Amino acid sequence: MKISKILLTCLTFCSLYVNKTVAQELTMFPSFAGYVYYQDDIKIKKAEVNELMKANEITNFHWKKSKKHQNIATLALGGQLVTAFLALNSLNNSFGPADNKDLIFLASSFGAAGIAIGFSFSSAKLKKKSILGYNKLLKEDGLSYHIGNCNNGIGIVCNF
Repeated sequence: MKISKILLTCLTFCSLYVNKTVAQELTMFPSFAGYVYYQDDIKIKKAEVNELMKANEITNFHWKKSKKHQNIATLALGGQLVTAFLALNSLNNSFGPADNKDLIFLASSFGAAGIAIGFSFSSAKLKKKSILGYNKLLKEDGLSYHIGNCNNGIGIVCNF
């Protein structure tokens, strides 16, 4: 009985001095179907990342711009596939050297591919910038501590 009172008193005392509880840093890794997001070692869904990015004006700006660039890259990839099909179909059906129509389809296919690659890299860079900004906002708050798991059981855990 006495030990439980002491433990309860210690936990109450520690909880009075808890500065705040912070979320852990976000990381993103490329995968076959896009990007996979982790909060420390726990995989989180893209919807959760969207909510975290909406919390701050700067991260939300970069995150929305990244989505726009990804949409442009997807549209350009679709255009590239269509013009490549038309160019190959036109070259296959023609007899003799390629004419101007074939070269226009081929040039537009390469142009759309360049646009798709450029906007895809820009989207990834903006996502990275947004996540780094989010992580920087967590670190700007300085030292925080809370009650959590440590090597010897439960104790006060400091985050820098």
